[in-house]
Amino acid sequence: MSAVKEAHVRRALGSNNGNKRIVTSAALDKALSDIGVNEETIQLRRTTWLYLEALHTIHQQAQDLDTDVYYFGSRTEGSTTEDNWS
Repeated sequence: MSAVKEAHVRRALGSNNGNKRIVTSAALDKALSDIGVNEETIQLRRTTWLYLEALHTIHQQAQDLDTDVYYFGSRTEGSTTEDNWS
């Protein structure tokens, strides 16, 4: 998390202005950042699943199967963490 973003998160968490949505969002952003879920991780997971789609499609076609393989859902969106098979 960048220093500027972290300062905004700290300020939002420390404020008591009654805006729970901002505080909750800031807390969630900080928690996700603390466990390593950031834009880079999300993009890596998306790219990985796109490569797996291509690899499995090539594998199917090498076996003379007229099949395209597609993955969809939270894993391909990059919105799950490692070992979370939701």
